[in-house]
Amino acid sequence: RAGINGYRFLEHARYQGNFYGSSLTDIRSVLKKRSGIFAITPGGAEALYAHRFEMNITNILMIPASGEVLLKNFDRRGITDPEKRQELLEEAVSFTLPAEMEYRVVTITGNTERDETALIKIIEPLLR
Repeated sequence: RAGINGYRFLEHARYQGNFYGSSLTDIRSVLKKRSGIFAITPGGAEALYAHRFEMNITNILMIPASGEVLLKNFDRRGITDPEKRQELLEEAVSFTLPAEMEYRVVTITGNTERDETALIKIIEPLLR
C-alpha cells in the first residue's frame, strides 16, 4: 500500500482481494533495453497510452470469444465458487478500451495454439 499511497504506480487495481499495479519507472527501464509485454487492466492501458509519445506502445485487447472461454479459464485457475465466478463474468463486460485509443483486438477462443498464433501474428512484426 505504501507504493500506492506514494504514487509509484502508473496504475493499480484490486482484483480478487489482491492489489496489482505497474510501475512507470519499471516500464521505462524495460523499454529502454528491449521490447516488453505488459498485462494490464483497461485503466492501466489508458494510463500507459498517455505516455505513447515517449514510448513505442501497441495495445492489444484480448477478449474471450464467449462466456464458456472465461469459465474454462476459471477452471484452470481453480476458481470454483459460483458467486465469485458470476462476479468475474459480470466484471469481464467492463474490460473495454476507449474508442479514441488505438488498439488491436485478439479474440481468445480457448484453443491455445490458435490463440498463440493470433497473438504472435500481431507481436512479431512489432519486434522487427
